Amino acid sequence: MMELIELQEDHIVGLRIDGKVDNETFDRVLAEIEDRLTRHDKIRLYVELVSLGGIGLEALFKDMKFGLGNWRRFEREAVVSDRSWVHKIASVADRPADALGGGKGVSPGGKERRAGLGPGVTGPGMPGGAK
Repeated sequence: MMELIELQEDHIVGLRIDGKVDNETFDRVLAEIEDRLTRHDKIRLYVELVSLGGIGLEALFKDMKFGLGNWRRFEREAVVSDRSWVHKIASVADRPADALGGGKGVSPGGKERRAGLGPGVTGPGMPGGAK
């Protein structure tokens, strides 16, 4: 399951992933990201990864195609997860991103949630944020 997290800042797309990401859900999220890109030159992506039970093959190819075509429009990405494998993958992925001027990071969760999004960002689970 992948669902959007409502955040106060429109240029930040928040996602929560817990389980398998199917093609239909991915299409809805991709449509939301495309919509945000019509309103903003660059957007940020915030992902809370609880678990990943797989991704549909069609969704995987759409993700790769969209990501490669728009990677410069993602100003910053943050992944929050307690899964050790996510941290290992992110440390490898950060190397080329840093060389290309991208900003990516993984937080272990807890108090660090949403810290990588920038100042003034509030949302569910943050002081003063939406409930």
